Amino acid sequence: MRLLETGKGTKEWSHAYDFFIALAACNTIVPQVTETSEQTVKLIEYQGESPDEQALVYAAAAYGFVLIERTSGHIVIDVLGERQRFSLLGLHEFDSDRKRMSVIVGCGDKTIKLFVKGADNAMLNVIDKMVDLGKILGASGIEDKLQQGVPEAIESLRQAGIKVWVLTGDKQETAISIGYSCKLLTDDMTQIIINSNSKELCKSSLEDAISTSKKLISTYLGTENTQRDKESQRIPLALIIDGPTLVFILETELEDELYKLGTTCDVVLCCRVAPLQKAGIVALMKKRTTDMTLSIGDGANDVSMIQMADVGIGISGQGGTHKLLWPQILQWHSSDDSTLGDIWILAVVTLVNVHLAMDIFRWKWNMHAIIWGLTILTYLCVIAIDTSPAMPGYRAAMRTLGSKLFWLLLLLIIALAFLPRFLVKTCSEYFYPSDIRIARELEKFGNQNEERSEVPGSPSMSHHQQELH
Repeated sequence: MRLLETGKGTKEWSHAYDFFIALAACNTIVPQVTETSEQTVKLIEYQGESPDEQALVYAAAAYGFVLIERTSGHIVIDVLGERQRFSLLGLHEFDSDRKRMSVIVGCGDKTIKLFVKGADNAMLNVIDKMVDLGKILGASGIEDKLQQGVPEAIESLRQAGIKVWVLTGDKQETAISIGYSCKLLTDDMTQIIINSNSKELCKSSLEDAISTSKKLISTYLGTENTQRDKESQRIPLALIIDGPTLVFILETELEDELYKLGTTCDVVLCCRVAPLQKAGIVALMKKRTTDMTLSIGDGANDVSMIQMADVGIGISGQGGTHKLLWPQILQWHSSDDSTLGDIWILAVVTLVNVHLAMDIFRWKWNMHAIIWGLTILTYLCVIAIDTSPAMPGYRAAMRTLGSKLFWLLLLLIIALAFLPRFLVKTCSEYFYPSDIRIARELEKFGNQNEERSEVPGSPSMSHHQQELH
């Protein structure tokens, strides 16, 4: 604060100024002014998708760089009591691929600046490439405290025989630290850490890890006969693996090795994982075991994982974009709920095609091909999408089509949807027949009368014979 207040114009002051401007501007936070009991006093609340961004903006405000207003075209920041307006020229939000966010602002002195923030490994790559074009402004650290009761809840799950896998986007050091704080990792555990940047290295690391786990387990089994009653003889194992390694595992034949290794370990901790990688790990377990999978998440990055699991739980809290995305998550919080979508899609397509069939008077082969071919094609598309592990609701359609309840519901939906149309059409044809309908009836009954007149012994024929006599 002393530097910001007294060192204006110096190189150090300019560096600190840019750092706090970056904290206040490089985000998607929206400030909201709230009234207080005192008319002259107003408070600013920061609403955003990420609690980390909120913490950084509050930190900038604590040092006198208060974000006042944000629109699609400009940003207003109160800098040590002086309001400054910055033109928002470009914005590239944070995503799991880039792992960083960029914003281009036009300053009051007619200069244009690009501010970039992101994960440490992503920023180091940018710094190496732009060593002559930019400068490092600073680094930030945010303490992410555990909620009360988290260690006890995890311990209860483990005691109930539920294996806990942690899938997080945090870096490895942070993930391990959180693992210790929630008592998922303990000091007596043997940690197997796999960080690979190539397929060959990944394969060899998995083989070495499997060999190590087998040796530790065989050592335990060798002492089990003599100390059968001492559970403490078992050496607990913890597998720690990062996202780049999972790229090679989930896209190759190494999935079986990961499954074997993961099931032998007491704890699996996956760090720096992307949202689709979380879903891929859940799909990997579902394909190789009949055990039920449960996914618990609290943010937008967990949506695909929640959809993929047999049971998905969405926690609405401080993390993620719960105000915008959680209605969708709660609607599709489990892959089993995808069966509801399959029922409606197939029912609507079948219903529409049968409606078309009712309005066709002359059937030809091309009409059969179009109507029934499209119906069959829709079913095939649903099945094809269902076979992809990367898609939400993986294998849900196959379970749905194999259920008697699905076909019963399909028939009931079509029947109930047809009922109003059938009643309206029947009543309109009976009470208000069209000219075409009348002509058809006359043609139909006229042909019947002609056929009767040609039958020997019919009343009309005998009457005609009597007149001749």
